[in-house]
Amino acid sequence: MHTDAPERMSLVLFSGTADKLTAAATLTTGAAAMGMEVDLFLTFWGLEAFKKDAAGSVPLVSAEFAELGPMMREVMQAKRVPSWLDTLRGAREIGEVKVYACSATMERV
Repeated sequence: MHTDAPERMSLVLFSGTADKLTAAATLTTGAAAMGMEVDLFLTFWGLEAFKKDAAGSVPLVSAEFAELGPMMREVMQAKRVPSWLDTLRGAREIGEVKVYACSATMERV
């Protein structure tokens, strides 16, 4: 059965580390560029990362990979990789991206 409904992608962001937020932002941008509607559902630490003024204090990687953080930061800066938040903002400029916050998590934030 064929429908004319646009293709969709939904992501759940539950991690608040920049490496995982960057991956989600990249997936979102790619999907938006392909004309897909994207829904982002923020919960737990993923929601924490979106709090006002929190983007600059988001851990680069999870604690288990902390020793790789400085090297990763150097490489990203040398390659001029945009921040996860800038990448996500770009996705919203080129396509249909909706962001939803978990109400249960918001009650605790």
